[in-house]
Amino acid sequence: MEQATFFRIGLGDDKAAMEDADLFARSYRRKLPRQTSQVMFSIGSIYERQQRWFQVISHYRDYLKKYGKVGMPHQLIQANTAIGRAFWELNKKSEAKKHFLAAVKGWTAGAPKRIRGLKDTSKENKVLYIRQALDSAAESQFYLSEYKFADFQKVAFPQYRGGKSMARVKKWSDTEFKKWVQRKQAVLRAAEADYAKVAKMTVTADGIQMKSAPWQIAAASRTGEMYRSFVDEFRDAPIPKEIEKDPGLFDIYVGALDDVSEPLQRQAIDKFEFCLKTATQVRWFNKWSRSCEQELNGLNPRKYPVAAELRGEPNYVKATVGDPGAVDLGAINQQRLNTKDAVANREEP
Repeated sequence: MEQATFFRIGLGDDKAAMEDADLFARSYRRKLPRQTSQVMFSIGSIYERQQRWFQVISHYRDYLKKYGKVGMPHQLIQANTAIGRAFWELNKKSEAKKHFLAAVKGWTAGAPKRIRGLKDTSKENKVLYIRQALDSAAESQFYLSEYKFADFQKVAFPQYRGGKSMARVKKWSDTEFKKWVQRKQAVLRAAEADYAKVAKMTVTADGIQMKSAPWQIAAASRTGEMYRSFVDEFRDAPIPKEIEKDPGLFDIYVGALDDVSEPLQRQAIDKFEFCLKTATQVRWFNKWSRSCEQELNGLNPRKYPVAAELRGEPNYVKATVGDPGAVDLGAINQQRLNTKDAVANREEP
């Protein structure tokens, strides 16, 4: 019955899978509490796949309430992350935060050790569970850092309203503008330190040091984005007409912006390079790695051309397998021909 539940989830037979899980829970919850927790946990993937966020929250909350003491360590972390992600999708970010915190706490409180201590679990499965716990906790840490990213975005550029006066432009540069830079940098560093926690989430399993490459890439991309957007605020800062028409005032105004923006641009490039280097090393290319590639190209198109090769899209989505049936060789051959035609017609870089 346990295997039937997992099998039907894989086939996309959601109704039968739910019925099997309910029957398993009624029959074996007391006799086989851990197996029951695994069966009931798996049903959450149905709601996640369907993006039924309220059901995701309800299901995993019920799971944590009933099986929090007997559930698998990695699944307890995944459940909290799933609840937080669902609240995030519903734009209820304040309610999501405590679940992201719970997921990270579950990891730092010794999840790898508890997983290694699981009985009747193969060595391979223990490594797999540690990997799943790490990736889920790293995802939660990334989302926690997003709150700091929102604080960074709220620090708005100070507009100059002093009129056509060199003394007032100089005063604005030394007071309002300088204070804004300091405030913006402080918030940026706080957010950057939070994103850096993702890279620090590592563990050694079976002699191999594990890191969560997907969320390391995402964290590096977001950090680079902060530096780049900081630079953009300088570049896009509106120049008052009275200053724009006066060469002396213009030089002071623009010079104040350039002095601060140049080192920020170099730091942005460093973050995007790290992001792309990590993606290349682990061969993990997704929306975050593409963002880093595009950002580098935008900052320096000659040094960082966009790659022309086609790449697969990795993900952790619990997708259903194809319906069983005879293979249509004609369709496959036609697909191969279409692919060859597309490659042949693609422009050379």
